[in-house]
Amino acid sequence: MSLVIVSSCCMFNSTVEDRCSAITATKIVEQGTYEVDDNTSFEYAVTEFGNTYIRKYTGTTEEFVIPSEINAKEVT
Repeated sequence: MSLVIVSSCCMFNSTVEDRCSAITATKIVEQGTYEVDDNTSFEYAVTEFGNTYIRKYTGTTEEFVIPSEINAKEVT
């Protein structure tokens, strides 16, 4: 089983009492490589909640567009 750690942090001002953070572990249900063309591809993962994340750019092109969808799933 694969897991992805999703975290967030916010700070309202500089006092310790006003800081917050959250860390959540989510199960990965699908992962793979999405090829845009011969020179552009991305490694991606889909969580148990249906969120699709790009994990890594694996192409050779220096300039590229991050896809808004992978396999009909919105990239978040």
